[in-house]
Formats: sequence, C-alpha cells, structure tokens
Amino acid sequence: MKEGTNPKGTSVHLEARGNERLLEKAYYEQTLSYLLLGLFHSWHNACFRARLFGRDIDWEVNKMKLKTLTIMVIAGCMTWCGFAQAETITVLPFKGESVHPQIKQAAKDALGIFLAKNGLDIVENTLKTAAKNREAAEAAVKATKATSYVEGRITRLGRQAIVQVQKFRVGNASAVFSDDMTAGSPEDLHAVMQRLAKGIATGQKSAANEDINTVTRREQKSLRRRTANQYFGLTLGGQVAAAHNTGFMPGFGFAWLFDNRNVLFGADLRFAGIGTNSTSWELALAGYYPFSDTDTTPYLGGGLALSGLSTVTESTCPADGPCYEDLAGEDESGMSFFVSGGVLIGRTSTVSIRPEIGYFMGTYSLDGKVVHGARFGLTLGF
Repeated sequence: MKEGTNPKGTSVHLEARGNERLLEKAYYEQTLSYLLLGLFHSWHNACFRARLFGRDIDWEVNKMKLKTLTIMVIAGCMTWCGFAQAETITVLPFKGESVHPQIKQAAKDALGIFLAKNGLDIVENTLKTAAKNREAAEAAVKATKATSYVEGRITRLGRQAIVQVQKFRVGNASAVFSDDMTAGSPEDLHAVMQRLAKGIATGQKSAANEDINTVTRREQKSLRRRTANQYFGLTLGGQVAAAHNTGFMPGFGFAWLFDNRNVLFGADLRFAGIGTNSTSWELALAGYYPFSDTDTTPYLGGGLALSGLSTVTESTCPADGPCYEDLAGEDESGMSFFVSGGVLIGRTSTVSIRPEIGYFMGTYSLDGKVVHGARFGLTLGF
C-alpha cells in the first residue's frame, strides 16, 4: 500500500492493517492446502491398506470419512472465498464550506481508522479536496481498485456540527447507506466518527449502535421540553346524587389546569353539600381535548376521581308518643369515573374562566344503590 500524506501516522496505520490482511490471507491459503492434502491422504491410505492386507475396501466407512473431510474443505473454501471477496473501501475528502480544512481532514482520517477497526480494507486515494462531481469521485475511486467509497460532509450550525456520511458502490450513483449525527463540540467527533464507521460496516444506523464508550456530550444533555401554560383557580358549583335524592348540593373547590397546546390536563379538589343533610368530596385527575386553538374554545374529556358521599336521614317519633328527632347517617367512598365538557374562555390570557358540566359514576354503593349523578362548576383561573 502506498504511503499517503495524512497527518499523525494515519497512512502507517492503514499500511499496517494491509499487512495484517496479507498475513490472514496466507493463513487461510495454508489451512485450505492442509485440508486438501488430508482428503487425498485419507483416500490413498484407505486404498493402500486394503490392497496390502488383501481385504476389500470398506466403502461405507470411507464414505463417512470422505464426507466429513469434504464438509471441512467446503467450509474452508467458503471462508477463503469470502475473504477473497472482502470489501475494499476508500474515504474521499470531506465537504463543508463552514468548517476548517484541518477538521475535515481529521474527520476523514478518523473515519478511515474506525472503518479498518470494523474489518474493512481501507485504500488511500489521491484526492486532496472533495470531488467536484460524481464523475470525478468515480475516477479517483477506480484508480484505487476499491469496490466502494464514502463521501462525507460536515455542516456547522452555531456551536454544533452535523456530520453526514454516504456509502456508494463503484458504478452506482445511488447511496447504499446514509447516516448522520450531530456533534455538540469538537470532542464529540471521536464518538461520532466511531459510530458512523460502525454503521457503514454493519448497515445499522448510528441512533441504534451506541455503547457505553460512544455516548456523545450532546446525548448526555437533558431533553428539552415545551413549557405548558398552567392555571390555578377557585371553583364554585356542586353536584346531585341522583339515586339518593340529595337534591342539589352546593360547594366549592380548587382547580389546577395545564395547557400543553394539544391537550388540557386538570386536577381538582371539590367539596359539596353546604347547608344540606348530605355531603360529598372528590379528588380528581382529568384530561380534556380542546376543539380549537383560539382564545375561546370548547373542550370535552373525562377522568378518574377518589370520592365519597354521606347522607343524613331525619326520623321523628310516632304521633302517639313523645316528640323527638333521631338523625341516622350513612357514608361510603371509593373510585369513580366521570365525563365532562365545558368552554375555556381566555385561553391566551393570564386570567380565564371555565364553565363546566359533567356526569360521574361511582364504583361503590351507598344504601344499596350505586352512587352517580351530575356535577357542575364555574372556575376562575389565574
């Protein structure tokens, strides 16, 4: 292999890799020769011994021996043929007008080193700058006798750089493999080129071939999240437990609403039954779908709540007895489901108002009847 002009001993490394491949080739050729010699020796020895002792040749036994050796020889031939047809590849100079030439040269050299570590034959080419067109690239690659070549580009965006690589077969204008990664700093180029080289060698995208040694600084950063608008509010309203004849139970509560632009998420703590013989409470989590992006939008959704209901029944004494009152109460709590809808007014403002109506269904019973009914509320959020 010819000595190149790459800095920091890159050409020496590639030449050493080429010498290793020659030694491997000699080893495979020697192994194949030994297998062929063993096959001939086994057959000749069987025939000679049979004639020497005047016995018939045991063809069944020799068939098994020959079959085993033949399989070994075929396996050796397949291995040698695979080696003989091993892919040779050359890395062309990187493109990128916004990047210093030394960085592009370093990226090219690093990619060649890591490709060699992944078992590919790397050959040098005579190009000093990026090929101007596909014809120029093909001509340079054909001169190296390579079967494939890699083109790269580095595009700088602020403090980050996008590194893109494409692998081509000689004579084919379409890339057989393409991948890219973003380097958050110059120190990231080492891990980026290592993973891109692994992708070229294996066909696996860099997004899925990372390991504990090739995680970039950019990937170590926390993921960015969009900020959701949030409202804390006071709710006035109430509910009706239809199966228990409670009538309307007025109440109040506190509400939290989070708007992430696509969905509304809510949390509510409500109490009802002020001035009545029945009381209820609920701690609810809900999700709502807004039907528009405008300042005033209707919404519909539902949720799950931990809730409870208690009732008090008044009993009077018989008409012929002394007069007195006896108060008997029952209470129960559990999970409940609800659906609700309303209108969010002032979605784009720091203050909003939200009328809402819904219906709930409990998973528990009170006095032998399933708890269910309507819920109402008007929330002022800020």
